[in-house]
Amino acid sequence: MGAGTEPQQNLIANSLRLLLSDDRFAGSLSGGSLPVEDALDEVLWTDPPMANYAVHYPIHDVVYEGVVLRAGHPLVVSLAAANTDPSLKADHRAGNRAHLAWSAGPHNCPAQSPARLIAAVAVEKLLDRLPDVELAVPVAELTWRPGPFHRALAALPVTFPPATVTPSTAGDEPPVERSAPTSQPSEVPEGGRVRHGWAARLLAWWRGE
Repeated sequence: MGAGTEPQQNLIANSLRLLLSDDRFAGSLSGGSLPVEDALDEVLWTDPPMANYAVHYPIHDVVYEGVVLRAGHPLVVSLAAANTDPSLKADHRAGNRAHLAWSAGPHNCPAQSPARLIAAVAVEKLLDRLPDVELAVPVAELTWRPGPFHRALAALPVTFPPATVTPSTAGDEPPVERSAPTSQPSEVPEGGRVRHGWAARLLAWWRGE
């Protein structure tokens, strides 16, 4: 559960960043066409949530591209670097799933299909509920969180118009305007104690909220 939660949220956030900033994708949102699957493919090629992870240990000294790989020394394979190798010249990535974002071989990610489905549904639901959502800052000002393995945004600030709730019958309370929350996500369980942080997000994800 722990190993799958952060890469999943990084895939969702990275896909939203692409959809909201790249004209190839953002330009078609207002037209009713949501190329979420295409955005997922692009992100898995260029900004995979696990950028470097596949650690291997040569069983004997190997010379590769003029570099000596010593036996028993860890070798970290960069999945992102392999995907963006200039020699591939893969300009059109929509529908092309020959990337290494899930790694490869007997130790590849066992949850590829569920992960894609969860990310696609999350992005589609958000864009369906907030069709006018926009980045709150220029995409160049977004900050990537440092780390040896992940490709993760430190934050994804967005803005969207407040929603107006209309009373169902005459004489009810006047319409209430609701805007985007500015506080961190929280959960209020039985007993009234407010929970903040990653535990609240994990609980909400488990409940399907």
